[in-house]
Amino acid sequence: MQYALAEQALMEAIAIWEKLRVGLEDREAYRVSLFETQNITYEILQQVRIALKKYPEALEVAEQGRSRAFLALLASKLPRNDLPQYAEPPVKVQQLQQIAREQNLTIVSYGLISGSAIADYQPMRGSSTLYVWVISAKGEISFQNLNLESWETENGLLLTETIQKLQERLSRSSGTIRDFPVSLPRKPLSAAERDQSPDELKHLYQLLIQPIETFLPKDPNAQVVFIPHKALALVPFAALREQSGKYLIEKHTISYAPSIQSLRFTQKLAKLPKGSTNLIIGNPEGDLPALLNAEQEAQNIASLLKTRAMIGQAATKINLLQQISQANIIHLAMHGVFNDIDGLESALAFSSQSKLTAKEILKLKLQANLVVLSACNTAQGKITGDGVIGLARSFILAGAPSVIVSLWYVPDAETSQLMVDFYKNMLNNRLNRQAQHQSYAHALRRSMLTTMINYPHPRNWAAFGLIGAL
Repeated sequence: MQYALAEQALMEAIAIWEKLRVGLEDREAYRVSLFETQNITYEILQQVRIALKKYPEALEVAEQGRSRAFLALLASKLPRNDLPQYAEPPVKVQQLQQIAREQNLTIVSYGLISGSAIADYQPMRGSSTLYVWVISAKGEISFQNLNLESWETENGLLLTETIQKLQERLSRSSGTIRDFPVSLPRKPLSAAERDQSPDELKHLYQLLIQPIETFLPKDPNAQVVFIPHKALALVPFAALREQSGKYLIEKHTISYAPSIQSLRFTQKLAKLPKGSTNLIIGNPEGDLPALLNAEQEAQNIASLLKTRAMIGQAATKINLLQQISQANIIHLAMHGVFNDIDGLESALAFSSQSKLTAKEILKLKLQANLVVLSACNTAQGKITGDGVIGLARSFILAGAPSVIVSLWYVPDAETSQLMVDFYKNMLNNRLNRQAQHQSYAHALRRSMLTTMINYPHPRNWAAFGLIGAL
């Protein structure tokens, strides 16, 4: 195949696509829809450049094909004198290396390409391609073409099937969970299911982490940011487990971002003026099952932050909307619901009739440093080539640079302990100004490790992840 000629033709096609998106910066749904039809061009160009052994240049096009609607709208939230207005020039690898160096991060970016885009056939298994790039905190780039076909054959399941099976296993709990509607079948857990970590966590470690272990930092306090792609957005990287039994969170401090470029924008967002109050909500009183631990969680966190929590009858959507725009920290311990067909209909539920949807959150103007969604499935939504359309994305676009969200149906009691520990860790970091590790990601890691002692199964401590600024 004439890869050099193909590369040139694809670059010209992408230039045309990007001109078509001009003028749609404030119309996210249109940009996402348009990009979905264009995404195959970016994927084929990745494959062509990798065939040419142009690995850094392949990362450029992978990043250029990520979260463009999200970045355009996010840039529109920033003052023009703070950052140049967002445009769609070709991404340069030097920009990505600079982000890693400036923020002292190791960045792990995955690319999951569906189908054999440049082949004449598609095998029954291994029809997808999985790439991974690692940018060290010094800006060095490493690349691996992961052997997905061999892994799927050995595993007996496709990658997407494995992730779905893992989600189902981690969602099963023996106690009250923070989901709505409460429709998930609840079979009693056997002793083995209560105690044994799912095998899928080791299988996914073997595929996603083992080939890049040597490129990851040795210091567990060094920050590693994962840029998952497509179905990988549903993988709990913190709980991936090596053969020795050690979880990834025991070895690394972890956070997530929809793209490498978004780290630059959320860091700028974090530097804007912030609110002076804190908004804590727990266990709204309505027709949904009571979450007594969420109520106690809200009261304990409010005490730590020296404020009052809105619980029970006071925890209403109206009261939230009256206070949310002035809040510096927003903590919502309640029922959650995700919509994987229309991600903007994912919501936080006060009752069966009163919900705050992702679509409504998009319209807010927040001054928050941090939003914590202590509810079920708040990291989920509609998975697109532009990222996950759901609650986390909406809160960032509304002005919050850092959002903590969950990947499955979280248990009420265990989540309460994890969240209170998180705020204790965060406040201890603030008091100890000499502390070297003061980020939200560090505080979340320590709370996971503490919760793991009392509740060792990963369903109890690994659901939550930090998205955005650290």
